[in-house]
Amino acid sequence: MQNLEGMKMQISEIFPMSIVQFFQILMVMVMKR
Repeated sequence: MQNLEGMKMQISEIFPMSIVQFFQILMVMVMKR
């Protein structure tokens, strides 16, 4: 899980917040399935 957090941190640094939020929502949708 720590790896995933690190990836999220890197993504948030590279991409704008809007794309990060979209990515997080996508992950939530996948988790709920």
